[in-house]
Amino acid sequence: MSRLIDADALHSNFFDYSPREMVWDMGDVEHKINEMPTIDAIPVEWLEEHDSEGNEYGRRYITVVEALSMWQKEQEAR
Repeated sequence: MSRLIDADALHSNFFDYSPREMVWDMGDVEHKINEMPTIDAIPVEWLEEHDSEGNEYGRRYITVVEALSMWQKEQEAR
């Protein structure tokens, strides 16, 4: 599963709190990336696959709230 991170937080973590002349090795970079906060997001592909599902209201398209609920239930089942 993919994990989206906050690129702005990564940038500021690397550049705002570290000396400009600091040299990073791959272990440092990986550690910094793993420390970054994640961003909740539903993949566009998932939304496209589920946009025309019938729902309890008989509408063709689902609402954002319905999509979030469906997505969360699928993730919990994994």
